[in-house]
Amino acid sequence: MDQGGFVPSRETSEGEIVAYEILHSISQQKVLAMIIKLDIFKAYDHVNWQSLVVVLNRLGFSRCWVKWAFSCISSVCFSISINGSPSRFFSSSWGIRQGDPLSPFLFILLAEVLSRAISNATTSSLWSGVKIDGLPSSQSHCLFVDDTLLFGAASLREARVIKKIISDYAAFFGQKAPPKVVKDIKISLGSFLWNDNVGGRKKIPLLGWDKICHPKELGGTDIHDLVAQNKALGVKLVWKLYVYPLSKWASIMLAKYLRGAPRERIFTAMSLPKGSVFWNFLVSCRMVILPHLSWVVHNGKKAWFWDEFWNGYPALSTIRDWSPLPDILSNLWGPFVADYFDIVSTGPYLLVKWKNIPPLPIDNHLRLAFMEELHKRPLVFQDKEDSLVWTKSASSAYSVKDGSLILGSLMVLSFILFRALDSCVV
Repeated sequence: MDQGGFVPSRETSEGEIVAYEILHSISQQKVLAMIIKLDIFKAYDHVNWQSLVVVLNRLGFSRCWVKWAFSCISSVCFSISINGSPSRFFSSSWGIRQGDPLSPFLFILLAEVLSRAISNATTSSLWSGVKIDGLPSSQSHCLFVDDTLLFGAASLREARVIKKIISDYAAFFGQKAPPKVVKDIKISLGSFLWNDNVGGRKKIPLLGWDKICHPKELGGTDIHDLVAQNKALGVKLVWKLYVYPLSKWASIMLAKYLRGAPRERIFTAMSLPKGSVFWNFLVSCRMVILPHLSWVVHNGKKAWFWDEFWNGYPALSTIRDWSPLPDILSNLWGPFVADYFDIVSTGPYLLVKWKNIPPLPIDNHLRLAFMEELHKRPLVFQDKEDSLVWTKSASSAYSVKDGSLILGSLMVLSFILFRALDSCVV
């Protein structure tokens, strides 16, 4: 299902990412393409009930369920307030109600009809869409609740195919489809705080915006800093890129920028001179999440032994200077946790045992310290991939609230340090 709204675990921003990356690829690859934006005009109010029933039946819903759904949308009565007095109740014969819990689900099914019509046209080579490097199939459309973006080759033939599909869809459902940032918000918030709403007079700001966003105990107002909030939201997308790699937007990002590398490399990937603004934004956000990620080691084939947190323990490279062990053992055994243990079979169970360091020209105290540190980190072998978890939450999943708290604490720390340094200046 390609619909970006009303679907659990999906957000409207995901569809926006898909659209942005497609536009970025068109620009970078210098492809001749056409982009059509459809605003499904008053989508809820213009749904043909009989067409909806046909769709429900075609999708395999039981007659009983279809009857219940039809009763929910057709038994509604309305009353209009005229000069403060309610009119008589009257029934409708068209559309589905906004605010009804059933309506979003029904509208998703209607959008699915358009999506399938487009997919059939692309499968039949009538609609070529836009090809993105790294993806096997072309991209033809993005659905955003009642808005739709269509992508196609810049040809008269393809334009006619698109026009026919839109016309058929609009005729079937009775819908009309006419083609049709942080700084500003901060200015608005500042105006709200400092301007005279009654007289319209401007006042001199008594406090800088950065100080306004500090906690009250530090002289601020506890208003969220929008840049930090935006970054916390960006981190959530980085997390979803890892957790849901098969979603449409994630598959596009991973294909374009990781080129087949494991999805966890999003946490170590670099910004690119020709990468989209959005990709480079995600890369800049990931520094918030990196210090609070840890691998849960199962088979040990994904967690990096020296430089990553695993099983809740800090990265070995952050504990002390192990030189020259990292270089020697990485060349001898490998970079992953699995390279440093042996699996010893004992009947139905598997015993995991750390490898012993072979005779090497290293200090004996270093050897003993290394083995002692390893034995502090017990392993339970399971024949499945290692998994990354967010350590700041009991659920092991990142949340925007967690990110906001971390960024807020960093801002407070920097403010305290600034005040401390300022007080030292004579």
